Amino acid sequence: MVMGLRSAVLIMQHMIFLSVILAVIATEAVAYQANHGCRSRCGEVTIPYPFGTSGDCNISENFFITCDISVTPNKAFLNTISIEIVDISLDGICLAAALFLAGVWWLYRKLKKRRKIKRKQEHFKRNGGLLLEKKLSSEEGSVENIKLFTSKELQTATDHYNEKRILGRGGQGVVYKGMLHDGSIVAVKKSKIVDQDHLDPFINEIVILAAVDHRNVVKLLGCCLETEFPLLVYEFIPNGTLYQLMHDQNEEYPRSWDIRIRIAAEVSNAVSYLHSSASVPIFQRYKV
Repeated sequence: MVMGLRSAVLIMQHMIFLSVILAVIATEAVAYQANHGCRSRCGEVTIPYPFGTSGDCNISENFFITCDISVTPNKAFLNTISIEIVDISLDGICLAAALFLAGVWWLYRKLKKRRKIKRKQEHFKRNGGLLLEKKLSSEEGSVENIKLFTSKELQTATDHYNEKRILGRGGQGVVYKGMLHDGSIVAVKKSKIVDQDHLDPFINEIVILAAVDHRNVVKLLGCCLETEFPLLVYEFIPNGTLYQLMHDQNEEYPRSWDIRIRIAAEVSNAVSYLHSSASVPIFQRYKV
């Protein structure tokens, strides 16, 4: 992490330095001239600004030119690395600086992408992803229907978790309405917390719920574990909750006794399925 910060600082320093150079060249050195009162030639080499043979004539020590007048013709040397200069082309400098900036930007993007991937891998491991992968690679048929969504998929599906997509809030998270790339509508539950001491039960619960297949039980389609907190993806139920259906008065859908009896019967059927017909029996424990 320290090396990453150092690299970022170094990159920013180079970018600022070169930006200043390019700005000076663009505004002051278009005519390839030295500053007023400064040596403009050394032998056959023209010395334009930002280069110079004294502290007042160059932009920094990196552009300091030493002119050897002991030989004929005089020879120019770049002071910082002591190599002879045969020509100075600002066009070439601009091109090199532009290429360098492009390279720096590419490197910055690559480092940023690498950090992002590493962060996702850390989240995946912390949220029990390795355990889930182990179960997915096993011969347990009940886990074959679990889909591992990417964070980008769900971010796009929920329009970056737009508040207008919120379906409900609870003590453990927020539920968003989303649309996957294939057009299917889903409900995405974004958890607020993750209990590191109960990862095994959490993953086992995902495996068990993904195996539930009943028309009156909301189906768990998959999850995403590469975010800071786990995301669970359910099928979307458009007609509200059972509580709303039973208690909210609506003239369009009258609550006749026949409808109420039918609801009670189908709820009983769903509970019976969870208790006895599911691949792993599911029971709700209540604290007294």
